[in-house]
Amino acid sequence: MEEGIDNGAIRRQPVRPLSHLITGAVDEAALYIANSPDPQSARVEIAESLSLLSESIAGPTPLPRAQEQAD
Repeated sequence: MEEGIDNGAIRRQPVRPLSHLITGAVDEAALYIANSPDPQSARVEIAESLSLLSESIAGPTPLPRAQEQAD
């Protein structure tokens, strides 16, 4: 995560609390799917929610490493 923050892929923030929040979200997502009467639909719902969560954590799109070195 620190590398992601350093290269701009993740917004700058404290790493330890972020790691705990993400771990908790993924654990709860697994439980939601496992306990669902329709795991296939639950998986789709969770994928959408986790995608939105990751987008909210992401920073601006970083340049690919090759392009950074060329500049």
